[in-house]
Amino acid sequence: MTGEEIARLLGELHADGHTVVLVTHNERLAQRAPRVIALRDGAIEPARP
Repeated sequence: MTGEEIARLLGELHADGHTVVLVTHNERLAQRAPRVIALRDGAIEPARP
């Protein structure tokens, strides 16, 4: 299974009502999420617009 297939599967799970928590350093992957909580040096950063 490729990374794209896994990302699609996670999206389908979320669309079906499941909670998905994804931890990544990949900004492109994070942009696919409806909500992003960013951490820097162990602290939560302000929300992005």
